[in-house]
Order: sequence, then C-alpha cells, then structure tokens
Amino acid sequence: MRKLTIITAIALLLCEIAWAENLVWPPPPEKPRIQFMKTIIKPADLGIKKSFFKKIWEFVAGDEPESMVRPYGIAVKGDKIFITDVALAGFHVFDLSRNNYKIISPKPVRVPSPLAAAFIDNERVLVVDSVLKKILVFDNEGKYVSEFAAGFPFQRPTAICVSPLDNAVWVTDTLAHQVFKFNLKGEKLLILGKRGDKKGEFNYPTGIAVGKDGKVFVCDTLNARIQIFSSQGSYLFSFGKHGDSTGDFSHPKSIALDSDGNVYVVDGLFDAVQIFDEKGQLLLVFGRKGVKNGEFNVPASICIDEKDRILISDSYNGRLQIFQYLRES
Repeated sequence: MRKLTIITAIALLLCEIAWAENLVWPPPPEKPRIQFMKTIIKPADLGIKKSFFKKIWEFVAGDEPESMVRPYGIAVKGDKIFITDVALAGFHVFDLSRNNYKIISPKPVRVPSPLAAAFIDNERVLVVDSVLKKILVFDNEGKYVSEFAAGFPFQRPTAICVSPLDNAVWVTDTLAHQVFKFNLKGEKLLILGKRGDKKGEFNYPTGIAVGKDGKVFVCDTLNARIQIFSSQGSYLFSFGKHGDSTGDFSHPKSIALDSDGNVYVVDGLFDAVQIFDEKGQLLLVFGRKGVKNGEFNVPASICIDEKDRILISDSYNGRLQIFQYLRES
C-alpha cells in the first residue's frame, strides 16, 4: 500500500511538472482545451530585432520606449497586431510577416484614452477614445486618416467590433447605457437599450463581440450579465449574475468568441477568463492573479483571431499574453 501511495504521488508530481512546463487548461490528465503560447512585452519577445540604422539613430537621439506600459485594446488582422496603450497615449503595431514593430504617438491628433480598436479592412483600423468621445480612423501603420461617425454625440464610447456577417460596426457607449450599430460609412443604423435592468436595458455596458451568425454579445457590466441580440437588434437572451462563485460575474468588461462559438469573458475584478458555450453554460476557467505566465493583473481586453489565437491585454502586468484554443478536431 505504501509503495502504491509513493507511485501515485510521483505520478501526480510529474503531471504538475509537465503542466508547469506546458501550460494548458484543464490540466492533465484532462484533455486540454486552452494552451499558453507566449508573453509579449517588447519586440524582442517576438524575435524582432532593431535594424542597424535604428541603433545608430537611438545612439544619436536617445532610446525610444519599446515596451508596453498599460496595454488595453487589441485588434488583429492576419499577421498585424494593433494594441492601444493608455499610459503612452499611443499604439504598438506588430507586423509578424515583415518582422517589424512600431510604437506610435499619433499626430496631428492625440489619443489620451484609446480604449479599443478594430480593423475594418486590411488597411484601416478604428480606435475608440473615451476622453475625446470619438472614433478615429488610422491606417495599419498608425497614421491618422479621418474621424468615423463624425459629429455623433457619443458620451463615453468604450468598445467596438466589426461584424463578420455584414461588416456592421457595433459600439458600446458606457455613459449613454446604449449600443449603436453603424455601417462602414459611419451612418447610424440602430440604437439599442437605455439605462435599466430589464431585458434589453443596460447598466454601464462595456465589451462587445459579434459571432459569425451576426449575434451580438454585450457585457452589461453593472448588471453583471451578458446580453445577446440578433444582428437586427432583437433581444434574444442573457446569462450570468452577480456573485463571486465560478460562473458568476463582478464586472464583466471584455468579451470574444472562438470559431466554435464559445464565449470568453474577462472580468475586471476576477483576474481570470471564463469560457461559456453559446447558451451561457460554463465550460472552463483559466488564469488567476499573479505575474507568471497564464496569470493576470487587471486584464483589460480579449481578442480571438481567425486562427483561434486568444490575445489578452494583461494591463497592470504591462504585457500581452497569447493562448491557443485547441479544437476537438
């Protein structure tokens, strides 16, 4: 019996070591569904090196900041990763295909509070600034192009996404307690909600995501729930409640969907990611408070690309963490 106990203890220890070296959730012996891939703080973390001329320029003019400080909004298009940084009032732009990196402080416009970003095509990205109360258009190198939905009376735009179904642009306005739908020209198509706790009403909404079928998922933050609408704005259902148990919410603030339609929710106080199926049933939780890989300190935003790579701005750790959703196939 003692020998069997020792063997069992050794087996469990080996499982723990393997999990620490290859972070997956759930941990062994369960079948993994989420795998940690890498952490990005500076360009070198992606193997991007400074050019010879860049080194000469920095020797003459002084070093430029290249690490993230308070990463927030994330937009991904192919090999382009566009990250807003609220502390730097600018953007980090990674181009993996060209092995290139830029940090941009936009001119002539300024972005004092860039909270969210979304690509509208291969060349342009929308950036939401909550202080300016505007949505600005930049090219994929971070150069200012124009204002989106110019003149629209936003109160505090917070999150943005582009529908894969019809290219509609959806925006949450936290102080207005509403969600807006625009076409690519910036023309208003729909207004959803008002302040309240009934179906279709909001209490300081934040994150938003749209599925392949056009369904719209909104983080109804202070109502501690996720509300789901059709592409035409009809209320469908909601899930979640306020609490501190697994599957509950405190301040859900960012949301994304993988290729199977699973719903990933980042909560402002939980330092973890909760995954639900499309009906709102809890599937898995990963992450906890900390500074190690797979741990978070006030995660701000989540984005999932077409390859099911999960990108999370780990804001107070000053980094971007990348995970992979492992499909059944």
